[in-house]
Amino acid sequence: MDYIDQLEKILDLIKYFVSFDTQDENSGISLELLTDLWDSFVIKAFVTEESDVFYKWFIEILDPKSKIVIDINDLIEFYTQKFESFQGELVSKEAFKCFKEMFCIINEKQ
Repeated sequence: MDYIDQLEKILDLIKYFVSFDTQDENSGISLELLTDLWDSFVIKAFVTEESDVFYKWFIEILDPKSKIVIDINDLIEFYTQKFESFQGELVSKEAFKCFKEMFCIINEKQ
């Protein structure tokens, strides 16, 4: 198992734990967890593949079929903090897909 596969497994484990109890109003992914994951997988990434693993995972989380709760206000705050200064020419294809998905979800909910 290579390094990127290990990162995918870690994110899958996190997804499992946050989806474990969807009945609890405090379940789901918090702004704090999103920020910590962003810092670990995007800011501190050594190679693009590391951050792409996070972007792909986050797109899966944003899919309504995932049944993982992200408070819309937390999503807006995360988007504002991390993607407001988005520069398309400086990011990967996966980053752009993630940006687009969040943009669409936020605008549909408002």
